Amino acid sequence: MSLSQLLKAAIWMAGAMLSFSLMAISGREFASDLNTFEIMFFHSLFGLVIVLQIGFFVGSLSQIKTNQLWLHLLCNTAHFTGQNL
Repeated sequence: MSLSQLLKAAIWMAGAMLSFSLMAISGREFASDLNTFEIMFFHSLFGLVIVLQIGFFVGSLSQIKTNQLWLHLLCNTAHFTGQNL
């Protein structure tokens, strides 16, 4: 792995850690005003918006393909339900 690839990976990892930390902090802050379902809904909504923006900016949205969309929807529904319970 070249140094530039390593640096790029480190920057993406630092961004991910910052994102996860900010999401955890904001979830605890909103817990007094919103219920769990509302927090998870906004968490998922903002996450989707951010991922789509990054994918559009980087130009990798064309690589997103699935032959089993129903399986992705089932998995995401189970994940969302599990987080709320």
